[in-house]
Amino acid sequence: MKRLVIFAVAATVIVLIGFFNHYSYASLDDTTTAVTPSPSSVNSGAHITFTVIVSDNSNPTTTPGGNVTWSDGSSGTFNPTFCTLSSGSCTTSYTPSANSPTSLTITANYVGDSAHSASFATSSLTVIHSTTTKVTPNPATLSSGSLAFTVKVNDTSGSPTIPTSTVAWSDGGLGGTFSQPSCTLSSGSCQTSYTAFTNSPSAVTITANYAGDSTHSASFGTSSLTVNQIHSTTTTVTPNPSSVNSGSQITFTVTVSDSHLSPTTPTGNVTWSSGNAGGTFSRTSCPLSSASCTTAYTAATNSPSSVTITVTYAGDSAHSGSAGISSLSVNVLHRTTTTIKPNPATLPNNGIITFVVKVNDSSGSPTTPLGIVSWKDGNTGGTFNATSCTLSSGACVSKYTASGNPPHVITINATYSGDATHMSSSAASQLSTNVFHGTTTTVTPSSATLTKGSSVVFTATVADTLNSSATLIGLVSWSDYNTGGTFTEGGCALAANHCSITYVPPTNPSGSITIVASYAGDSYHSGSSGVSSLSVATTPPPFTTPPPSSTPPPFTTPPPSTPSATGQNNSQGNTVPEFPVALIILLTAFASLIAFYRIKPAKI
Repeated sequence: MKRLVIFAVAATVIVLIGFFNHYSYASLDDTTTAVTPSPSSVNSGAHITFTVIVSDNSNPTTTPGGNVTWSDGSSGTFNPTFCTLSSGSCTTSYTPSANSPTSLTITANYVGDSAHSASFATSSLTVIHSTTTKVTPNPATLSSGSLAFTVKVNDTSGSPTIPTSTVAWSDGGLGGTFSQPSCTLSSGSCQTSYTAFTNSPSAVTITANYAGDSTHSASFGTSSLTVNQIHSTTTTVTPNPSSVNSGSQITFTVTVSDSHLSPTTPTGNVTWSSGNAGGTFSRTSCPLSSASCTTAYTAATNSPSSVTITVTYAGDSAHSGSAGISSLSVNVLHRTTTTIKPNPATLPNNGIITFVVKVNDSSGSPTTPLGIVSWKDGNTGGTFNATSCTLSSGACVSKYTASGNPPHVITINATYSGDATHMSSSAASQLSTNVFHGTTTTVTPSSATLTKGSSVVFTATVADTLNSSATLIGLVSWSDYNTGGTFTEGGCALAANHCSITYVPPTNPSGSITIVASYAGDSYHSGSSGVSSLSVATTPPPFTTPPPSSTPPPFTTPPPSTPSATGQNNSQGNTVPEFPVALIILLTAFASLIAFYRIKPAKI
């Protein structure tokens, strides 16, 4: 009976325990826990806030209470480490540790309360590791060409991983170029080459911008670049275009300019060249002064009509070389020769002499020179009736009067200044100041016209300027100034103060021909010259009876001498008597002397 009572009590207790246990489990509502944000990320060393919400899944619902604990499975810190639900939620702030892995699971554990069951939730957290970006070389110097830069991106966390993604390069908008404006990291590194802009400043900051990846933060690095760039230059020559006569001189100026945005003054030397055109420079190289220098160029007498003047700047330590040109047009002038007659000359006793100057075109295609001939006597004190004369048919004359006490020899200079198509030239005559009787030489005809292939007879008449009846002896030489015609003889001897010669002009004369008859003088008479102008017609002139040339005209006493258009007096002196008169005077003087000595004793 006692055992039966014990068994009944035990059974009752078991039933009661089961009843109460069944009642207890049946009264706890199921819950759901959620964590936000999820997924999420945070930079290493930074913090992130998590919020947990616990929901009652029963019906009707009640608001869960109690606490939620937090964990990361690592060594990060929560603040607070647990939170108490308020209205079913609470928050905490999480900071990953310095050596945190990049991937974490944040767990929120709800412990339940008297009416709600426990539950938990997780959030995937990515920890973004901080990085550093380093550019090498730093500092850097670029003198020419390009320079290579290398970037290295490092994970600075306690559990580093290798950064990936790209790096973008920049020079701050200064116009330089990169071989790769963006490069992709390989093992955390990549490279590019930089070329500075032509007008780059001397200081440039090179920046490498790392964009970051899913587990690494962005960062950047810089390098301080000094650009010792050679500035480009431009070389300018003035005048350009230019022109000059052959044989004449022109001055050129060169200016070298720095074309950089921050220009400096170029220094150094420039060299000049005419491309082997035959001309000469006053200096073939000149140093720059304030970026400029000058030279004088003399075109060759046989210069081509177009010459390129080139100046080359060699550059200096800060400037590149460059070159400039001037297009020079050369007016190629015909060469000339100038002759003076008489040469040599003797000054008459009246101290006046006439010179004839002739200017010839000595080129392959001759034309008649024009312009002015100037006269000088070397400052010996004499005077010219005109210090210059204008050419007519390539010739002109000037009368020279010596000073009262001239030197024994005077050099008479005739200088032709040239014209638009002819070069200048000059000639000299040696004038002896010994006193002789002056003479005039006249050529007849003074002007003549004949057809091609025919001939003309010229007669020279020489007269004593002080005694028109005096008889002169000596030779007369003839010249056409190398025009190409022929004389029957090179000269003729005076007979009764006359002599004649036949002249045949050249086949194709370039213009009028100047015929010069030059009397050489004799023991008592100075030389003189006369000229005639000859034109060659294309049609024959009317027939006229030519003057006789076989015998000189009968001698008659000539009238007093008057200067003609083709011959001028160039000396004066005392009359030299003819031989019969001189003999009579001599006999008369001798007879008078004998009579004088016979009479003298009787008077004593």
